Amino acid sequence: MKNEKIGSDLTISVSNFHMSYDEMGEGIIPVIFLHGFPFDKTMWAEQLEFLKSSYRVIAVDIRGFGQSVDEESELSIEMFADDLIALMDALYIEKAVVCGLSMGGFITLNAHQRFPERFEALIL
Repeated sequence: MKNEKIGSDLTISVSNFHMSYDEMGEGIIPVIFLHGFPFDKTMWAEQLEFLKSSYRVIAVDIRGFGQSVDEESELSIEMFADDLIALMDALYIEKAVVCGLSMGGFITLNAHQRFPERFEALIL
């Protein structure tokens, strides 16, 4: 299913909070970018711009960073990984290439360890 919302600073309700993300492109293969600590999704702006002509690209503000505000939860890599899978479900993404830098890489590995069928490839 194609997502009807494309653009910057979008929000979607996942795992009891509002996750902020940018989405561009309409390619068949979705590529999701997870930032490192203490950054936010804007660190991926150039990659999204470059890849959007060939891929559906999504950059996420991880819970507690950027515009994905959550001051109530006790944050953990496992929680962030669960949020990634919840985002994929909410955006109707069965499988994706996930690119994680630093903390984003730990999140990606945690999610892949528990849900390997949801990943086309990892970029760490």
